[in-house]
Amino acid sequence: MTAPQNPITRAIWDGALPIKFSIDNAEADELGAKTEIEPYF
Repeated sequence: MTAPQNPITRAIWDGALPIKFSIDNAEADELGAKTEIEPYF
């Protein structure tokens, strides 16, 4: 799979932006992130 051409998507793809589209439950629990993440969805 090649990297997307859209510059925003490309930045996310390359890891330049700290965005995750999915976070597994174990990671969310470890980070205590559930309460921070849920309101955005």
